[in-house]
Amino acid sequence: MCEQKADDVSCFVTCVKRLGRMKIEEINIKQVMDKLGEVPRIYQVEAQFQFELAWELQKLIGDDGQVLLEVGMCTRKANAEKKVKRKRFYSDIILKGNDNSYIVIELKYKKKAAVINGIELTSDYASDEGRYDYLWDIRRIELLKECNNDDYEYTRNLGSFRGGYAIILTNDMGYWNKIRDKEGKTVDALFTIGDGDSIQGRVDWNVDIKKPWMKSRPAFELSNSYCFEWLPYYGADKEASKEETCTFKYLITKIDA
Repeated sequence: MCEQKADDVSCFVTCVKRLGRMKIEEINIKQVMDKLGEVPRIYQVEAQFQFELAWELQKLIGDDGQVLLEVGMCTRKANAEKKVKRKRFYSDIILKGNDNSYIVIELKYKKKAAVINGIELTSDYASDEGRYDYLWDIRRIELLKECNNDDYEYTRNLGSFRGGYAIILTNDMGYWNKIRDKEGKTVDALFTIGDGDSIQGRVDWNVDIKKPWMKSRPAFELSNSYCFEWLPYYGADKEASKEETCTFKYLITKIDA
């Protein structure tokens, strides 16, 4: 019985691989996100979203590459005199091609409190920090493509950089609505990721407002300019009742190689 189950699993994995044959640079991330949205599904945590996306990607790639999760990334240099250790980060998804190339995908899943078909979503709050973190994901991917940078390197050899994507999925309309802050009273007045917004250059908090957590999220410079277009994600809406609707949207930012 156990041998039969093992054979079934082996056959299933082989079939999944044969369904693929798509090179990593040929994958259309928007189409993959829309494919996920075809199945009624509610994510309670980011890890569920990460797994489902990774599985769809692996089905497309088949045996032409690998989908790696939580790949370690370190700062290149440590400073013993100042007692500064190498900092470690993790990339959510790496698409590694058999031609010794890779694509990076960084994910954010931000929730507003809601109950959908009996499934409770807890609020993540702090959308200003969420916007900063999304833009920092973009910057981290930029650093990988910049020649001779002294910032970050992966802890394993992945090959040549072929680009990356920063993706955020949320039911909090505060992310996709434009922030109308003409008087500059919000902490993140200088950077927003609302639908139709664009950003380039320095990402920094409002200098007139001081918050203790700002120290852990310092200013940084984006190398390129980016425009933001939010798209509907229908997976949650199909599962929701008329009384308990919960609209999700997603944003994809592509960082070219």
